[in-house]
Amino acid sequence: MKINDVPALCNQAGPGSANVAPSVAQVAAYTRTKSQEQVEGYSIEAQLAMIRGEVERRGWDVAQTFADFGRPNLVRLIEDARQRSIDGIVVSRLDRLTRDTDDLESVLQTLCSECGVRVVSVAEQVDTGTGIGQAHLKVALAFCRLSQAYSRELGARIRQGQHLKKAYHGDWRTPRRGKAPVQ
Repeated sequence: MKINDVPALCNQAGPGSANVAPSVAQVAAYTRTKSQEQVEGYSIEAQLAMIRGEVERRGWDVAQTFADFGRPNLVRLIEDARQRSIDGIVVSRLDRLTRDTDDLESVLQTLCSECGVRVVSVAEQVDTGTGIGQAHLKVALAFCRLSQAYSRELGARIRQGQHLKKAYHGDWRTPRRGKAPVQ
């Protein structure tokens, strides 16, 4: 899937209708960390505090909280969205859903386009229930792709530079099994 292929998220605007955000009755809070010991602003408690602040500011109530130390509750969250038991999902950051850009696009397409769920990210100020939020999401995904591409290119340049440095110093081969390179 390409960035331009990301569908207009959240089926709130039918033909000839105004782009008005759908009402939200049942909101789910989703948090995730790699381990229970993770700190530095990404703990479950810190994420929930951000989410609660946003939910309160919007006048919503959290009906369900999904806390993950991995991804099993993401599957439950998607199933609840498919069953229409939630209308919105609030996350502290988009990468809490998943760090992989392809996965993120797939999850957002499932949640928003297929299930009609509104997704709100506090840190990125993304709200898929609005046109500007959908545009903001596309820009955020484009920067994720750019960052991934840059990281791959930088890694290739570093490896190439290491190879050229060895060549400059006469190390044409790498040592094998503890033997010194051929001089």
